[in-house]
Amino acid sequence: MKPTSQRVVQELKEKLKEEAKKPAKRAFKGFKAVLRAETEDLALETEVRYAKMDSKDVDIALKVIAKSRSTGKVVRYGFIGDYHKGYITEDGEEIPANDVEWYQVLPDGEEAPVQKFERTKAFEILKYIPSNKLDQYFVESKYEIWSENIPALWKLAEWLNKHDMVAVARHSFGNTFVEYYALIYPVIQDGNFVLVMALTRMNIEYKHVMPIMNETIQKPQAPKKTVQGVLKVDI
Repeated sequence: MKPTSQRVVQELKEKLKEEAKKPAKRAFKGFKAVLRAETEDLALETEVRYAKMDSKDVDIALKVIAKSRSTGKVVRYGFIGDYHKGYITEDGEEIPANDVEWYQVLPDGEEAPVQKFERTKAFEILKYIPSNKLDQYFVESKYEIWSENIPALWKLAEWLNKHDMVAVARHSFGNTFVEYYALIYPVIQDGNFVLVMALTRMNIEYKHVMPIMNETIQKPQAPKKTVQGVLKVDI
């Protein structure tokens, strides 16, 4: 009977071979739906497709690989066996975490040693931009910023609101190679305020723009009534 370590390596090699044999997935062409709209001077019904906007292009552009310091082999992090995770080479050899180094593959093919970002502990404002530029950025997530020192935070919120500006800082959650621009702006309502931090890594890029066309659209038949909605949101 083979030792446990050899058996795990052999199983991993076989699993990698099976993964390589799998056919490539078909390109996603969007979800299908029907769009209906009707006003006094507009009536349309048409099939449409829709897809989530994301920042995958940034992830693809940022190519970082891990290598064994002692052997120079490329490694990846994944399951070794059914439960244990660790760093392994393409031939199934497990590499200790303290023997792993990271390299960024640059556009010219050069590999530059890099380290992961630390978690942001201070927001250093780099610049201020007009608030009307917010719509130019793809926002991946939003966070609230507040403080027990309300007067100090209000000074920033008031200045941003008065000058119609957004403060820009850098942010990382740490232990990753992902860094964001933090777009910080105030929301003031009913005598209260809060700062909102929108995290972005790219400008909005539309991938399915269509040429403008003018044509007569036939008015569709009235749709059947359905249950009343219960969404608690004002649009």
